[in-house]
Amino acid sequence: MDRKKLLYLVLSIVVVAALMVLFLKGSGGSTPISKGSANNPEPGYASSKWGGKPRLRNKDPYGLYVFEELLISSGKFNGFNEIYDYTLMDSILLLDDQLFMFVGDHFAITETESNSLFQSISEGNELFISANRFSDHFLNHLFNRSTLSFYAADSVLFKTSTDDYSMYYIYEQDTLSALWKVLPATPQKSKVLSSIQTKANYIAYPYGQGTIYFHTNVLAFQNFQLLRAQGKDYMKEVIEPLSASTIQWLAYADFEPYDYSLEEPTGETNSLLSRIFDYASLRWAFFTLVIGLALFFLFRSKRERPVIPIYKETTNAGMTYVDTIAGLYFAENNPSRMRKLLLRNFYTAVQEHFFIDLSKRLSDKTLTVLAEKSKIDINKITALVQALESTEKLNKQALFSLHQQLRDFYIISGIWNLYKQPQFDKYVAVYRPTMPGLAAVTYGIIALAKSFVLLAYAIGVGIIFWPIGIFCILVGARILSRPIYSINSTTFVFSPLFGKRQQIKRDEIQKVVLEGNELTIIRKQGAPMPIRLNQVQRKQKENLLDLVYSFNRN
Repeated sequence: MDRKKLLYLVLSIVVVAALMVLFLKGSGGSTPISKGSANNPEPGYASSKWGGKPRLRNKDPYGLYVFEELLISSGKFNGFNEIYDYTLMDSILLLDDQLFMFVGDHFAITETESNSLFQSISEGNELFISANRFSDHFLNHLFNRSTLSFYAADSVLFKTSTDDYSMYYIYEQDTLSALWKVLPATPQKSKVLSSIQTKANYIAYPYGQGTIYFHTNVLAFQNFQLLRAQGKDYMKEVIEPLSASTIQWLAYADFEPYDYSLEEPTGETNSLLSRIFDYASLRWAFFTLVIGLALFFLFRSKRERPVIPIYKETTNAGMTYVDTIAGLYFAENNPSRMRKLLLRNFYTAVQEHFFIDLSKRLSDKTLTVLAEKSKIDINKITALVQALESTEKLNKQALFSLHQQLRDFYIISGIWNLYKQPQFDKYVAVYRPTMPGLAAVTYGIIALAKSFVLLAYAIGVGIIFWPIGIFCILVGARILSRPIYSINSTTFVFSPLFGKRQQIKRDEIQKVVLEGNELTIIRKQGAPMPIRLNQVQRKQKENLLDLVYSFNRN
């Protein structure tokens, strides 16, 4: 598969996944609704998650996602940092032009941490804080009291110097009564920025050279409130007096109690996959991803072999016959008789190929013509003809030497084309057996499926099957898609299953030796390269031998 087809496949999977998420999206997510019912004038807010606490990046109704986004997009601040480790405060408290901010359920810091924070504020920094609960020592330090007053009402008006803003407490699209906290008394020198009825709920409290902005109602900054027009307008007035340029969010002060109670098992699981399967859109997106990966490995493992079968040149059966007869006469120990047969076949081959009858030559001019047509040195041809026509008795060693000279003549002159260099412009690929690759891919898919099932039931051992399955699929895809050998007219490429690909040029090969089931490529420089033919498919073994032998110079 080329890069263009692969790109089209990936884009198709992404488009299908997006369409499935769009059309199969359930009602489980949080979606604000612009209009309410006829009986409830307050705009509704559709969601299935009405629990949780006010925290950053939480998109549920009671989260602070909209609050954070409005702070960042307001343009008043140059930085927004979350501090989870109190040990970092030692250096941050020494900086200038800092706005320390906390909006949450329970502002729980120690008295030592409070004193350090107040010291930094007294030196010119600012603090903006809004919480449902505070540490006793914190309120005692500011207001000489540990509790706040409140109004219980369905809705209230936050009055500022410019306008009044209606505020609601919403739960499951209904407006319910809530406790709207206020300060019983306004501290001296402080400026009231917002109030409920006659009591302040937002003040600017001078503290040394700095300022503490104290707000008593977290409900004003939660997502469901800020998605209302009046909620956004009120927030603009809240942040208007803030002058520091960098926000340091005191995330470490967000208290999370640990539940030590022992609960009875309910049969419910807390695994990641179980949460994904709770929503139709995520469930279908997950299935689409798995199916897309399976299709990718399926199409990517398609063999990249040419449509036209490997070209095999027609061999000269007569010349092969020479080798066969030579072996028989070597076994009979009759070299002289063998020489006569070689001579007769030599005359026949030269006459059929070059149209020269050496048996009836009258002078050495005939050999000169043969040398010009065959492009072989005249001295070698003369020596070969004299050795063949000699009547002297031969031994086995001399016959073997004569046979080698004759083979060299056939190959170099082009009469014998068995080892003629194939003219392949493209690589011819030879692959490994398909069954091991298919088995590895199948086992990998089974391992991944088993991992999904185990993780869906919160069984931790299922995570082990992830790397096993991925490894098996990668190995199987490599077996099916990556050829073990690739050969063209100039180069031989060996690609092991594991390891670096090796490439050998034709000019670097000295000869090729076949011993048993192992083919060895001997290079002019470097160690020989053994090739075990049992890694090659049986049908391709013969083609491989022909192609590799074409590199043989002997």
